Amino acid sequence: MKHNKGFTVIELLISMSLFLVLVGIATGGFLTALRSQRAITSLIEANDSVSLTMEQMTREIRNSRDFGISDSNSRLTFINQYGQSINYFFDGNAIERNGQKITADNVNITKFNIVLSGTTYSEVRQPRITIALSVGIKNKYLELSIPIQTTISPRMIPTLDYKIGSIIGD
Repeated sequence: MKHNKGFTVIELLISMSLFLVLVGIATGGFLTALRSQRAITSLIEANDSVSLTMEQMTREIRNSRDFGISDSNSRLTFINQYGQSINYFFDGNAIERNGQKITADNVNITKFNIVLSGTTYSEVRQPRITIALSVGIKNKYLELSIPIQTTISPRMIPTLDYKIGSIIGD
């Protein structure tokens, strides 16, 4: 008998099947990593946008006075350092300032709540504004909501000139 060196058809089919299985596993891992990277990029962009919005609100609130909340704690009104009336409010999926949207289009605000404390004349203390919101991202790879909260204490102390006598007891 003559011995031919080479592979049989069965050996070739088995080796090709194993190769295809390994390539399929590697491709699946690569696609999963690519989807995760896209989802993380969306999350980072949304977080950066909301951080910028919160920073803008915080800076303006720090130098303002005469705070009030309404619309089930989703609207904050105040007088800024230039004497202008400012309204920050939640319109269902974005934050607006005096009717103009200030959050980016890729950001979906799912919850927005404002808590105001220390503003009545019976409380002789600095007012505090706590803003809590949830930022959602939703793409075909990921649906996620991240809670964010900040507390702001304005630099301007409320004027109590005409009420101080009644607070102290004179």
